[in-house]
Amino acid sequence: MPFTWAQSEGLYADGVVVLTDNETWAGDTHPAQALGHYREAVSPQADVVVVSLTAAGYSIKDPEDERVLNVAGMDASLPLVVNAFIRGQGRHT
Repeated sequence: MPFTWAQSEGLYADGVVVLTDNETWAGDTHPAQALGHYREAVSPQADVVVVSLTAAGYSIKDPEDERVLNVAGMDASLPLVVNAFIRGQGRHT
């Protein structure tokens, strides 16, 4: 998981993009929990964009976390969406 790895490396990031199939059965920690641990230990303000590559009725994100954006699929606008979200444009926190 990217958050566990980044925490173990002490890697500070303003933003993380996760490409996922939304399967959460692998590993010992749910991705939302791993993100919480990463924020506590390394980067409290880290924003995350979760790009779902498969259609599913659920997400790896915590629905209460306003610093995580869910995106379904990809097209040419994805880099612009990621950039705007990580820079805080259009988000009110």
